[in-house]
Amino acid sequence: MRAGRTIFDDIRKVIKYEMASNSGEIWTLFLAPFMGLPVPLLPKEFSCALSRGSSQAMK
Repeated sequence: MRAGRTIFDDIRKVIKYEMASNSGEIWTLFLAPFMGLPVPLLPKEFSCALSRGSSQAMK
């Protein structure tokens, strides 16, 4: 039971870290189309950036 709670807490920490560290990227991706600008990152590039960030959060 404790191991499950620890894993759950770690997942929550990673999600909080990702949201905080990538907030600028997320805002840019959502606001660019509304302002008539081209999409700054392709979905593949964005997922790559997220995967790099989560590996740093686990250290």
